Amino acid sequence: MKLNLTQISRRTVATALAIAGLAATPVGAQQPPAPPPPPSQAAAQNGTLRLSMNEAVAMALEWNLGLKADRMDVEVADQGIVGARSAFLPQLSSRFGRSTGTRQPTDFTQGTSNISSRGLSLSATVGQTLPWYGGLYSVSWVGSRNDTIGGIANSFNPSINSSLNLNFTQPLLAGFRVDSARVGLETSQRSRSIADLTLQQRLVGAEVTVKLAYLNLVAAVEGRKVAQQAMDIADQSLKNARARVAVGQSPQIDVIEAEAQAAGFRESLIGADGRIGTAEDNLRQLILDPSRPDYWQVRLEATDTIVLTPFQVDVEAAIKNALANRLDLISFRQNMEITDLRADLNKNLTMPSVNLELNYSASATGGTQFEFGEGFPPPILSRTDRSFGSALGDTFSGAYPNWSAFVRVAYPIGQTSAKVAVATTQIQKRQQELDVRNLELQIVRDVREAARQVQNSFERVQASRVTREAAERQLDAENRRFEVGMSTTLAQQQRQRDLANARNTELGAMISYNSALIQFQRVQKIQ
Repeated sequence: MKLNLTQISRRTVATALAIAGLAATPVGAQQPPAPPPPPSQAAAQNGTLRLSMNEAVAMALEWNLGLKADRMDVEVADQGIVGARSAFLPQLSSRFGRSTGTRQPTDFTQGTSNISSRGLSLSATVGQTLPWYGGLYSVSWVGSRNDTIGGIANSFNPSINSSLNLNFTQPLLAGFRVDSARVGLETSQRSRSIADLTLQQRLVGAEVTVKLAYLNLVAAVEGRKVAQQAMDIADQSLKNARARVAVGQSPQIDVIEAEAQAAGFRESLIGADGRIGTAEDNLRQLILDPSRPDYWQVRLEATDTIVLTPFQVDVEAAIKNALANRLDLISFRQNMEITDLRADLNKNLTMPSVNLELNYSASATGGTQFEFGEGFPPPILSRTDRSFGSALGDTFSGAYPNWSAFVRVAYPIGQTSAKVAVATTQIQKRQQELDVRNLELQIVRDVREAARQVQNSFERVQASRVTREAAERQLDAENRRFEVGMSTTLAQQQRQRDLANARNTELGAMISYNSALIQFQRVQKIQ
C-alpha cells in the first residue's frame, strides 16, 4: 500500500469513539468496509511487526495510555449528570419513637396524684422537587398512641391518632421557568457534551500525532536508502580509483580522496540508522500496549511508502467546514450556553417570589372513648372502643378534611447578590463573544496557512525533483567525461555529493508535502 496523505481520514470523530480500529478514507471516495480489529497483540514475525498507517492509528486509539485516561473524563461527566438528576428524585423519610413522662398536677381538677403518660409514634414522609415548572410536593402520615394515668381522664384514653398531610408549592414568578436544580442538570449535560468533545479532540490529535510519527519512520527508512545509494556510488568510485592507481592511470591522491568521500557517506549512513531507531521508539510509545512482553524488542516496519499525489485545495470550502465542525469552536459555544443558563438563573432570582401553596390534611382518633356525666369528678357513663383501623379509614377516606390555599409573596429590597451576578454574567458573555470571534479569525488564518503550506510544499517537490533529475544527468555526464580523461576525480566526487544532496532535498520536500496534507486536515477539526 502506498502512503498517499490525501487519504486522510474523513470519518466522523464520533466513529472514532465507537470503533477502536479506524480506516482512512481517500478524499472523494466512498466509505470502505469496516477494518479488522487493530493488531494490538499481533505476533511479530522474526522480531518485526509490519504495520500500515491505518493499523498504527487503530492500535494507538486502543492502547495509548493517555487516551485511556482521557476517556475517564467522560465517565466523570456521566456521574455529574447522575448527581444532578438526583435533585429530582423522591426523598423518603420515616421516624419511630417512644416517650414516657411523669408530671405533677397543676390545678385542682387534676387531683393530687402524679400524672404519668406513655406514647408511641410512627411517621413517614415522601417529598419531591418536580422537574417541571419548579413545583414540589410532600406527603406525610403520622400515627401515634398515647396513654395517660392519673388526672382527669381524656375523651380518649388510650388515644390512637392518625393524620395525613399533603402540601404542594408552585412558583408563579421566580423559579417557574428556571431554577438552580434544572440549571444544574442542563449544565451537567452540556459539561458531558464538552467532555465528549474534548475527548474527540484528543482522539483526532492522537491520530495526527501517530500519522506524523509513522511518516517520520517512513522518512527515516527512505533517508537511509538515499544514504545507501550515495554510499554505493562512493564505494564504486573508490573501487575504480584503486583500479586506476594499480595500472598507473591515476595518482595515489585519487584513492585518498575517494576514501575520504566514502567515509563521509558511511557516517551519514550510520546517522540514518540512528534516526530509524529514534523514529521506531517514538511510534512504539504511541501505539503499543506497554504490557506487551516484547515491547522494547520488537521492530516496527512501515509497509506504506511515500508517493506524490496532487491534491486540489479548496480553501473556501475548507474554511466553511472548519467554522462548522471545529471541535474547539463547538466546545467554546457550548460553554457560552452554560453562561446563558447561569444568566437566566440569576435574572430569575431577581424576580419577586410568588408561590401558590396548597395544603390538605385529614386526621382521626381511635382508642377507648369515654362518655362523662355531670359533677366533679365527672362520672364515666359509657365507653366505646375504636380500633386503629377505623382511625386509618377515617384518615384516608377524608372523613375530617381540612383545605387551605394561599399565595406567599416575597421581594428583596436593594441591590441583591443576584443582581450583581446578572451583571457579572453579562460581562462574561461579552468576553466569550469576543473570544469566539477571535477564535473564528484564528481558524480562518490556520486553514489558509495550512492550505498555503500544501501548495508551497507541492511546488517544492516538483522543483526538487527537477533538481534531482538534473543532478543524475550531470553525474552521468561527468562519469563519461572522466572515462575519456576530460574530468577530474574532484569534479566527479562533487557531482556525487550534489546528487546525494538533491535526493535528500527531494525526500525532505515529499515528507513536508505529506505532513502538510495531514496538518491541512487537522486544522479543520482541532486547533
